[in-house]
Amino acid sequence: MSNLTSVTLSNGLPITGTGNVSTIDNLLALGVPVKGSVGLDYSSGKPTLPLVAANFAASGPYASYALISTVQANAAINNISIENTSNTLIAVIRDDGTAANGAVANNTSIFALAGASAIGGQGGSWSSNTFKGRIQVYCANATAQVCVMVE
Repeated sequence: MSNLTSVTLSNGLPITGTGNVSTIDNLLALGVPVKGSVGLDYSSGKPTLPLVAANFAASGPYASYALISTVQANAAINNISIENTSNTLIAVIRDDGTAANGAVANNTSIFALAGASAIGGQGGSWSSNTFKGRIQVYCANATAQVCVMVE
């Protein structure tokens, strides 16, 4: 075993010191996120995600949700914002954009945005000035009103 002297965490902060850790893999096994590593997923009841550019299946929490908007991955994106102006829940899937249509997306995350009290009102919103991957927006109502803005 070698002594650990410095590690950079996924948030960019360094950890310095010594210890009985033989490799970075041991840190990952302990749940310590290391810069450049893939995070651990402790979710329960996760939905089965659709293939890229496909609708959700007929079962699960997002049963039969339809794809209503897609923003392709683009390194030149400065900011992306999603505002749910429909009166129903929407689901947003983010992925790294490397998978083709009809394939399983890589490095995915999913989150829901609440609907507004009335169509055209302000529901849930999300924005990022660092995310450069693909965004897919889904809703039970295929004609839902959702604003997706990209700069």
